[in-house]
Amino acid sequence: MDLLYFKIASGNFGDDLNDWLWDGLIPGWRDWAPETVLVGLGTVLKQGFVPDDRRKLVLGSGYGYGAAPKVRTAVQN
Repeated sequence: MDLLYFKIASGNFGDDLNDWLWDGLIPGWRDWAPETVLVGLGTVLKQGFVPDDRRKLVLGSGYGYGAAPKVRTAVQN
């Protein structure tokens, strides 16, 4: 699983928590599902930032700038 969050050269406390927070809370998560992206802390839920072609696990993200992403509900058996 890949981690997606907003990165800025000057740093941002909330966004920068992602690099160590998820490994501490959920050990081994990076190996669970290579087809899935973990959308971490921060205001990143907008069109064009989150990949359309991958499954998403959204934990702590918010919507704030630009157009909201299109949401498709998937039902798993």
